[in-house]
Amino acid sequence: MGLLLACIVAAAWLGGAGRRRAEAALRQSEQKLREARNELDTKVAERTAALRYSEERYALATAASEEGFWDWVVATDDVYVSPRLLEIYGFPPGTTFAGRDDFISRFPLHPEDRLTWQESVAAHFAGQTARFEKELRTLRGGETRWLQLTGLATRNASGEVVRWAGATKDITVRKHAEQALRLSEERYARAMEGSAAGHWDWNLASDEMFLSERAQDLLCLGGRVRAQTLGTVDHWAVAMLETVVLDLAFMGANGITLQHGMTVPDGAVAAVKTMAVRVSRRRIFVGDSSKFGSDSFVRFAEVTDFERIVTDSGLPVEFAKQLHGRGVDVSRV
Repeated sequence: MGLLLACIVAAAWLGGAGRRRAEAALRQSEQKLREARNELDTKVAERTAALRYSEERYALATAASEEGFWDWVVATDDVYVSPRLLEIYGFPPGTTFAGRDDFISRFPLHPEDRLTWQESVAAHFAGQTARFEKELRTLRGGETRWLQLTGLATRNASGEVVRWAGATKDITVRKHAEQALRLSEERYARAMEGSAAGHWDWNLASDEMFLSERAQDLLCLGGRVRAQTLGTVDHWAVAMLETVVLDLAFMGANGITLQHGMTVPDGAVAAVKTMAVRVSRRRIFVGDSSKFGSDSFVRFAEVTDFERIVTDSGLPVEFAKQLHGRGVDVSRV
């Protein structure tokens, strides 16, 4: 009897201990579950905040770019048109579309550009172009606007288009500027052609020279050709110059001082330049600032023989003032 009672007491104690271990294990599991749930909630909150921040940055970027965006999901025929694109196309804010066909039917494309737009889109969908890029016109409230479209089709493993997204930018102002420039250049070309005069443009900074076709119809002086400069000198060149009248002569020199004027190191060159000064109605000197303040060997002209001196910004201001004082205009470019 005593042994039986002892066994019953032992069994009860063991059963209570097992229950306590089970309860402790359950509490531990619940604690881990709460920690995991808290960690998950934290990650969800962080990713939600990051997504919201990313969306805000995207909204700011699209607003700054002045571009409108579209996105078409082929499987569902869902079409997204950004607020800016609605504005560019002249749709009221909040306009929605039943699908791509609905959007295309309401797209205010210029009638003359619709066919070429369709062909370009079809070529891109067929994989013939890496990107879709097109400039076209729209009619908005009776006004013609120029747009620049850039798009990219996303494809599945089979090469089928599953998504079609892109951006649109209004380039009307740029197109009008290009047209105005083109008209101005055409008018200038006609004016120059009508005047029968040649013209040239020399960029001192880059040393680039432009000569019109008329200016390239040159009359070359006879004489000995100098190897380094390819200029013609000696009495043949001087004799030929003596028979002509020049409206405007552009000339250079190796040295320029107020005391000795324009100088060069070679007497034969000086003779040609002296004659050019004599037979020209107007003269302009063109040269870099390193020539000023130094003398060479032979003088061919005074600084006052020139109505204007064109040089770079390295010319000292004091020297320029002295030239102005003698009636010579100075351009420092």
